[in-house]
Amino acid sequence: MTLLLAWIASISSGLEPLILKASSKNLIKSPWLFNIFWIGAALPLIIPFAVARGGHMPASWGIFLLIGASHALFLTLYTSALYKIDASTMAPLFSLRTIFALILSMLVLHESFTAVKFLLICSILLASPLASYDEHLKFKAF
Repeated sequence: MTLLLAWIASISSGLEPLILKASSKNLIKSPWLFNIFWIGAALPLIIPFAVARGGHMPASWGIFLLIGASHALFLTLYTSALYKIDASTMAPLFSLRTIFALILSMLVLHESFTAVKFLLICSILLASPLASYDEHLKFKAF
């Protein structure tokens, strides 16, 4: 079941930049207003699942305020970038966050670094520039 949820999360995160780009061109012209609607639409969908799975209010809010500030910064920069550049350019750049998360997890959480993880990092790094090529085999301008 966990693997299925991971696949669904991966697919939906792949759809996200496409939906955001389409709506930014046609529905909402302001990235700031878009972020408000994005969070406002997500909360009512997330809360019932959290409550059904035994979610409750945290005893300490400090870490959640830090996570919230980090996520607000992410949403602001991510949405602003998608309003200005192609989703086909932004999505591969966004995939580099996997590498950052892996490296930070090893440094901060002391997780193991295996040969498989190293190969995955290398393949992501090697494949990322390919998404920035246009049909004439030239890099697209950001």
